[in-house]
Amino acid sequence: MTYQEISALVLEESNDIVYIADPDTYEMLYLNRAAREVLGNPVPEDWLKKPCYKVLQNQELPCAFCTNHQIKEQDFFNWTHYNQMLGRCFSIKDRLIHFNGKKLRLELAVDMTEKENAVAQLKKKLHTEETLVACIQTLNQNIDIKQAINQLLKLIGDYHCADRSYIFEIDFDEKVVSNTYEWCKEGITPQIDKLQGVSFRLMQSWFEQFERTGEFYIDSLDKNAVKTLAEYEVLEAQGIQSLMAAPLRWEGKIVGFLGVDNPSENTDAMTLMRSVASFIINDINKRKLMNQLTYLSYTDGLTGLENRHKYMQMVNSFEQNPPDTLGIVFVDINGLKTANDTHGHQYGDYLIVHVADCLKRLFRGNIYRIGGDEFVVLCPDADQKEFEEQVHRLRMLAKSDEELCISIGVNWGGCNVDVSKQITHADELMYIDKQTYYGIQISEISNYHANLSKELIREISEGCFVVYLQPKIELKTGKITGAEALVRRRDVSGNLVPPSRFIARYEAEGIIRHVDFFVLETVCKLLSSWRCERGIGLKIGVNLSRVTLMEHDIVEKLVNVCQRYQVETKWIDIEVTESIGTMQQSELFHLIQELKGVGFSISLDDFGSEYSNLAILTSMDFNEIKLDKSLIDHLESNKRSRVVTEHAIKMCKDLNLDHSVAEGIETLEQRDLLEQYQCDIGQGYYFDRPLSIEHFTNKYIKGGVE
Repeated sequence: MTYQEISALVLEESNDIVYIADPDTYEMLYLNRAAREVLGNPVPEDWLKKPCYKVLQNQELPCAFCTNHQIKEQDFFNWTHYNQMLGRCFSIKDRLIHFNGKKLRLELAVDMTEKENAVAQLKKKLHTEETLVACIQTLNQNIDIKQAINQLLKLIGDYHCADRSYIFEIDFDEKVVSNTYEWCKEGITPQIDKLQGVSFRLMQSWFEQFERTGEFYIDSLDKNAVKTLAEYEVLEAQGIQSLMAAPLRWEGKIVGFLGVDNPSENTDAMTLMRSVASFIINDINKRKLMNQLTYLSYTDGLTGLENRHKYMQMVNSFEQNPPDTLGIVFVDINGLKTANDTHGHQYGDYLIVHVADCLKRLFRGNIYRIGGDEFVVLCPDADQKEFEEQVHRLRMLAKSDEELCISIGVNWGGCNVDVSKQITHADELMYIDKQTYYGIQISEISNYHANLSKELIREISEGCFVVYLQPKIELKTGKITGAEALVRRRDVSGNLVPPSRFIARYEAEGIIRHVDFFVLETVCKLLSSWRCERGIGLKIGVNLSRVTLMEHDIVEKLVNVCQRYQVETKWIDIEVTESIGTMQQSELFHLIQELKGVGFSISLDDFGSEYSNLAILTSMDFNEIKLDKSLIDHLESNKRSRVVTEHAIKMCKDLNLDHSVAEGIETLEQRDLLEQYQCDIGQGYYFDRPLSIEHFTNKYIKGGVE
């Protein structure tokens, strides 16, 4: 016999019911011997190619409980069902199989009916099953977890005709049990607020019984409970005469329980509570995960302190509603990079945690880690003397603790609190304090940075910087779809200096913002004039440095520039490089969401240069990715370049980005290959060089954008 013949024989002779049906048409295609016998051995004409819901359930329409939409090829879908036509209860396994190029439904069913009390028990099981299905659907269909569980508790309470149904969860750290969810029948007084932080010892006997017997039912409090026990007093005070309870387990450990008070129906059936407990714990864990994600978005993972995102929220809150007094402490770890380079990052992390622990011991709350080695403490409505004593203790600790090598800047505002000025001043004082560590004269460093900034602002005002525009072309049509603004600097001889010669220095000195805002203002002026004179709008990309994007209220500042020139933010595409990936992920995520929320689009520039950070694409919602020129340069001659480029473009489409853009296109062959790879937009000398604003306007705008 062949393998197929043996397989067919096994299916045919199995004592379990087996059938195969078409999930699209519901037509029955196969019944094994056991299935035919349970159906009364019908002739093939009575079942072959007949609807499964008619043959198996005696229904005229597809079953409401049909699982066709839940079954998969890889795994069996397990469920139980009471067949009203057969009066039997079955344990069922379903999955999809392939036969002759067609997906078919394979169902294996085992009769689970207890013969002694079939009718009574199955009717109850049907009711339980219907309630369980309703419970599961409630959990699956509600996005709001709290609302879903509250509705589920109502279903359980109604099923048992109970006064109250509820969930308790254990806090193992605090060794307490708390009522986290509750449903009460009309007229019943809620108890949830009174049942928070209950000592675990008070309910220890319950959990011991859960371990021994699983779920349990107390039919009479007076009869079953010892009246001298504290738990009896708690139950009696709530008017509880009877109750049912089932443990909630996670990974084999009891983490809480589900209970109902004063049930009057189905008290001999714990099936529903036992079954629904596993679904409840999954949703509770889902809730905890959501809470954990919220916690992580505001919390520094290494120290447990609140992060920069939370700090910015608090500062904004103080700006809107200033406290009566405000003490601010800026702290910066001295020599962290040297410690990392010399002793490794594990030691560097230890120093960061050590500083955080010291701050937590000295100050109560509002402590933030806002950067790699930077901390801020905000003390609103604090007593000045107490604040100054705390700062003094911090300075004394820094002198005595060799591993607490920090610079400190402190500011106190006692009336008319100006949060921004206080923060700026405290930050300046911290950097002044830091110069002692570096052994540099304070006046030197201050004058140096001040002079750099003043010199750059002067050069901008005198026209030493100009903006050029390079068109972005749709590869399919050849039409212009936008442009990128590129900054150039004129030297003393009037020659243009490319940005690679000055941008890195300005970033390192922290003064690049002046150049970034000059370019944005120039672009906004230009867009405003195009709109007024020509009625034309064209999206222009503006490069912003990571340093600029880290400024406080940067989104508001960018919007203010656009509003000053009455330019809608939708016409500005903010181009950022992969260096923004060095920002904290939660901070970067919120920044991008906020920028997009006010209408800017975000492009990831220079993708593919040096060491591309693919991880940034998994968590950040960019509108556009710009493939770096280094990927495009060797398309014609290098197969590897073609493979990488093609897959990068495909990745853009799979991520549902608005566009993919190729920079540095210089030849027709490159352009044709990129169009073949379905790249959307091209930019480079093949189409046009970066042009002066006047030249660009004459060439692309005066005739109308096509």
